[in-house]
Amino acid sequence: MNEFNEIHGGDVSLSRIGYTSLIRSLVKNGQIGDAIKAEMYINEMEDQYAEGDEMMKPEPFVYNMVCNAYAKEGNVEKAFTMFNRILTLFENGDKEMKPSIFTYTTILNALANSTDNGAADKV
Repeated sequence: MNEFNEIHGGDVSLSRIGYTSLIRSLVKNGQIGDAIKAEMYINEMEDQYAEGDEMMKPEPFVYNMVCNAYAKEGNVEKAFTMFNRILTLFENGDKEMKPSIFTYTTILNALANSTDNGAADKV
């Protein structure tokens, strides 16, 4: 949130919808480095949720968006890291986080578009 506050000059508090919109715009922008910024915002949402703010729980499609952004950047390793976060949440009992067809397609596309011929072996 620090970067957001620096840009907009103040102490701004975002809702889940605000964070989701910010993440969506970063992912849609598609510049190198935007995926890591989007992941940072997911982390902030998760922190607030862990502190008891039930409204800040990131929705499954938000994780998918960031996973897809990493895949488009060609960062297979980070795409798999996001995929594993989704999987871990699901395996730990969060049934809303069940990986979707979109999640699996994103991972397959990340591997297919990777310039690293050994990417599949590394993950």
